Amino acid sequence: MNRLAGNYESNGWEKTNIVEDADRILMASCVVTKKAEKDFMRVFNRFRRMYPEKKIEITGCFNFSVKEEPNIDFIEQETILKIKEPTSFRVRPEIVIQTGCNNFCSYCIVPYKRGKERSRSFEEILFDVKKYIEKNKKEIVLTGVHIGKYDSKGMNLTDILRELKKSGIRRIRLSSLDINEITDSLIEEMKKDNITSRFIHLSLQHTEERVLRDMKRNTSREKIFETIRKLQSISGIRFGADIIYNFPSETEKDFDNLLKSLDGLPITHFHLFAFSSRIKTLASYYEERKEEKERKLKLLREMSERKKKEYLESIIGNKDEIIIEKMKNNYCYGKSSTYVNCRIEADNETKIGDMVEIIYDSLENGIMQCKTG
Repeated sequence: MNRLAGNYESNGWEKTNIVEDADRILMASCVVTKKAEKDFMRVFNRFRRMYPEKKIEITGCFNFSVKEEPNIDFIEQETILKIKEPTSFRVRPEIVIQTGCNNFCSYCIVPYKRGKERSRSFEEILFDVKKYIEKNKKEIVLTGVHIGKYDSKGMNLTDILRELKKSGIRRIRLSSLDINEITDSLIEEMKKDNITSRFIHLSLQHTEERVLRDMKRNTSREKIFETIRKLQSISGIRFGADIIYNFPSETEKDFDNLLKSLDGLPITHFHLFAFSSRIKTLASYYEERKEEKERKLKLLREMSERKKKEYLESIIGNKDEIIIEKMKNNYCYGKSSTYVNCRIEADNETKIGDMVEIIYDSLENGIMQCKTG
């Protein structure tokens, strides 16, 4: 989405956040959950109804047929990745290195929308990174459906990390990683220096054997715990995780065990999703149990908020680096290498995009107050 928007800007177009002023509307779609799809369709239909004269271009997973409507186009990801001059409006630009999925987890519609796994060439990725360095970007995010399955001309994710570190980029952040994709060689490469972000977001989904089996996650409780234990050998590492609760076959005991497992694991940043039935998937034949969702979400959120607060309080006094993402009311805001939201007082020299050494000082309303280090 940002790559497409940036391409327009490079060709003389001007970005606007006022829909009425726009000649062309770019929309990013998501269909991972029914709510996400419903929210997208609500906005899309409103734009289509209110602005029939405007061109609408859609990226993402919602690849429905729009042949009957000449003012609406779906832009395939491969088309976007062929854009030669990468541009991003973000302080931390995302670089897609891989797309597609061969796993077919029982709840997931992504393989039907993104197709088979395929990886970009390292030369294309390195080209993007160098262009962002020229634009004074300090951090990049390597992203994709399964970045841990990157495979191009014999190169894997560990090889990419090793080679990109030579480019001069200051920080490399990894997007979500599946437990099965985290290798010993990747862990060893992350331990070598501080260029790779000290934050790992795990595509976990659940911790209990029977539910993992019914989800067709192709992993085990033992594998989850063993991999996290190995990752803890990386100094200063912090963990996030995606969790799906209320899966149709999840019993009360399964959920209680999930809570206990998550409480015992060093995960302090959670993305929580209630099971959402998606057409075509194996789990779509199960009946959703809506009556349990709110209760389970409340318990998970309470645990998540407590663990996050405990983690943030535990790092007060530690040093880190943040990249300034915005400035407001004489304060600078940014994220640290461990994905902590931070705030420091602004000075006359600091600007958006700068990397600043900080010391975690105190916690206020979930935001870490920092001093320059």
